Amino acid sequence: MPKISYWESEQDCKESAEELANQIPLGSSLALIGGLGAGKTTFVRYLVRALKIDTPVSSPTFVLQHEYLSENVLVDHWDLYRLTGLPDELWENPGNNVYRLVEWADKFPEFLDTCDFILKIDLIKKGLKLIREVHFLQK
Repeated sequence: MPKISYWESEQDCKESAEELANQIPLGSSLALIGGLGAGKTTFVRYLVRALKIDTPVSSPTFVLQHEYLSENVLVDHWDLYRLTGLPDELWENPGNNVYRLVEWADKFPEFLDTCDFILKIDLIKKGLKLIREVHFLQK
């Protein structure tokens, strides 16, 4: 059953990332779904910090993939926005010490079905303000 939350500020995004860092087991893949500017990369940035990895996080849109490494954890961060085909590496299960985070995973429904978790971020209007409605689903 999906969990729904609302991000009215960047602090809300940070707190969600910190909470999920404790819920998602190593060896999992997390699909990040949402339009441009929804906050997918911002969420990854806070999740990486919550995992105690002190590396700058940026969108891998133009390079496809970034890796963020601590002593015993690897965050494998992908962005499928510009692709027309799924990279073969994503069909392999992440290693036991890996968190695989995939932005735009919904471009490839057959791949999305293999992800362990889905975080879907929708921009919605609340009065004059845009907030984020966030759905977290464990499969």
